[in-house]
Amino acid sequence: MSFDPSHPLFAQGVVAAERCARDGMPILAETLNSMDPDLPIYAAAELLDDARFAKALEELGVNYSPTQRVSSEQIAAARLYLASGLRSHASRLRAAGITAAKWTGWMRQPQFKAYISQHSMDALEDALPGSHLALANEAMEGKPWAVQLLYQVTGFHDPNKVDDPRKYFERVFEVLSDEGVSAEILRKVAHAIRELDDPVAGVLARPASMIVAEAPPQLEAS
Repeated sequence: MSFDPSHPLFAQGVVAAERCARDGMPILAETLNSMDPDLPIYAAAELLDDARFAKALEELGVNYSPTQRVSSEQIAAARLYLASGLRSHASRLRAAGITAAKWTGWMRQPQFKAYISQHSMDALEDALPGSHLALANEAMEGKPWAVQLLYQVTGFHDPNKVDDPRKYFERVFEVLSDEGVSAEILRKVAHAIRELDDPVAGVLARPASMIVAEAPPQLEAS
């Protein structure tokens, strides 16, 4: 079935398509129906396959093809958007001369979404060398936050990695034993630390003389 240009649904489809183009939405049967619920999806699909419908849209300045691609307008706007620096999304849109509604509509188009995503990643990768240099300069000036971040980036320090506290206490008791501290004193130290409800209480709960010689099973398994 096809709709003659004089058919009311033909005119409804043209108006709906023009609104889609204005808002940056892809011209699909579903979007035409969302713009005009009185335009059935089946009718919209028929219109989109009609060369006369495409011609009517072309006369209104709306370029439509069954396989829509990223338009020159979208490419120009994307470049301005990405080149706007560290600004808010609204400021970037103003710089690109695009309304928020139109940008949202464009982002519903798989082709444009893929285009902007790829170029965003490219911009991020291009910024990495300069960012690394800036971080290194800040760290060389002795700024604590920069030093800490540099250690994390380079892998010298992982804040999410928790060292096993057992080795510290084992070393402490080893030194105390070498200095001739009696077993009774070691037991008192172990008891005092245990009272702090420390997570290594399992280590210290054992006789002081055995702490260095053999780690408790429950901590060996962790």
